[in-house]
Amino acid sequence: DSLIADATDAVDASRRRGATTIALLGFSAGGAASLACAGSRGITTVIALAPWVPEQLDLSPLSGARVRVFHGNRDGERFGFPGVSPQHSRDAVARLRAAGADATHTTIRGGVHGLAVRPFGRLVPLPHARQWLDQITSEVAHFASQAPA
Repeated sequence: DSLIADATDAVDASRRRGATTIALLGFSAGGAASLACAGSRGITTVIALAPWVPEQLDLSPLSGARVRVFHGNRDGERFGFPGVSPQHSRDAVARLRAAGADATHTTIRGGVHGLAVRPFGRLVPLPHARQWLDQITSEVAHFASQAPA
């Protein structure tokens, strides 16, 4: 609930500052927060990275929205590190489609839960971070090309 509230506050603040077209990008639980916020605020573009989407989250407000989900096929709890199963996000995409969203699921081959870690203060990319970045960049570019001038 606090993540959804934060996302909603950020969207509302952006609109108060004049933003008319907004896309949300969220990672893991932030993906669920982005979906919930988008549905409640009429946002029609969501990019969700390895999202954890609770079954009880109502996805019906996203009917007609463009939702792009990206998930590493090696995600999931491994070696004591938390993660989200790729099947979980595939199931969420099926629920989104059933709700009327234009939703797709793209697998990042070899990808894990995240793009980088920061051991000892140094940023270290995780496996296949470039593939994640390329997919995100493409989706953000698509959104920007559709936004009014």
